[in-house]
Amino acid sequence: MKSFGVVPRTKNKVVCGSPYVPVEWIRAHGLEPRRLDHQGNESRKPIDGEVGICPYMRTFVNSAVSDPDVLAVILPTTCDQMRRGADLATLRAETPVFLMNIPTVCKTESAHKLYLSELKRLGRFLVSLGGTEPDHEKLLLVMQDFNQRRQDLISGEMVLTGKEFDRIIDDSYRSDKEDEDELPYLDCEDKAPVALIGAHLLPRDFELFDMITDAGGVVALNGTDSGERVVPGFFNGRKLQDDPTQAFSSAYLDTIPDIFQRPNDQLFQWLQRMVESREICGVILVRYTWCDHWHAEASRLRECCAVPFLDLELNGEAVGESAKGRLQAFMEMLR
Repeated sequence: MKSFGVVPRTKNKVVCGSPYVPVEWIRAHGLEPRRLDHQGNESRKPIDGEVGICPYMRTFVNSAVSDPDVLAVILPTTCDQMRRGADLATLRAETPVFLMNIPTVCKTESAHKLYLSELKRLGRFLVSLGGTEPDHEKLLLVMQDFNQRRQDLISGEMVLTGKEFDRIIDDSYRSDKEDEDELPYLDCEDKAPVALIGAHLLPRDFELFDMITDAGGVVALNGTDSGERVVPGFFNGRKLQDDPTQAFSSAYLDTIPDIFQRPNDQLFQWLQRMVESREICGVILVRYTWCDHWHAEASRLRECCAVPFLDLELNGEAVGESAKGRLQAFMEMLR
């Protein structure tokens, strides 16, 4: 395997482009996992405004390679745009890129074997960058730590608003995270609780949360790739003790519902349960023009929700006036 040399002490961030990349695996190798930096810049643009480019993929890759502290970028095979992003970044950027194969057909023995083999391949990649292969005890401690973090994150006693859930997921990745100030937990009194569903949100599209609030609603469920839908399950204690790596496929492949999976019934079942338990009165599908998976399933999502449904297409540059008008009209209908 190609070696990229010794890692400078300040250059240790590994940016993950998929919720299926176990952040514990990166941390156990002595490196810092991150998602897209919501305050990131795109000073270096290996991927420009080319025709047919997904705006999220472009922003993700450009922001990651523009950060001087980013050691490597991990992209998934879950959509064609991410595959294309890996190819373009490999050709045009100096930052090492790892394309991780995520099984489309989940919950099978072969899928679990493939996923674990990809973890081992990722581990060799991280070691080649200067990471340290963890022993059993270190990996166990890191996984137990993240188990506790997730327990705190999804505590049934309090439910975070959709916007804050996104931020606190990012914070939970950090090894140097400090105690948080009191967070604005969900308060649906005199508000219309709605759900957002879809892929990732770009930083510039986070004004959707404020627009919903201004219209008398509240995001009671963040079901995007930035929210609680993508929080993996807990690691089984027995598997942790016997073979920690085996616990990864159960916690990630078996519990995170996604649109790309075949079959993807788990996603629709999850959404139906959450709409009912949170007493959601409206569902908003947020997708970019090139989100083929979400676009193809929009009608099925509408049918399964049993509440008013809005298919909101964004161009990735800004929330346009047409989208704003449709969102406002939808919220007025719910009120």
